[in-house]
Amino acid sequence: MKYKIILNEYMNEYGKVTNSHFIIEIEKSFLGFKYWSTVKHKVSNISGVYNVTTEFKTIEDAQRYITMLDNEDMRQGWNETVVEQSTINR
Repeated sequence: MKYKIILNEYMNEYGKVTNSHFIIEIEKSFLGFKYWSTVKHKVSNISGVYNVTTEFKTIEDAQRYITMLDNEDMRQGWNETVVEQSTINR
């Protein structure tokens, strides 16, 4: 999997950085064409559900997220895990 970690910085009118965050782009392919897709997550409010770019405060947080994606520890949506199973003999 190819990925890019990108630093976004906002500079005010004096040229001073007042806000910064990291985002992740992952290379995907569709019908043989490769493109970069920004990692997003769903947010819901009273007006509906929409996708928002996932932002990370530190580069370490972004790297940790990529490691989880590589290990397939991150799964979108609901996950089901059997925590106990038994058989009753009568």
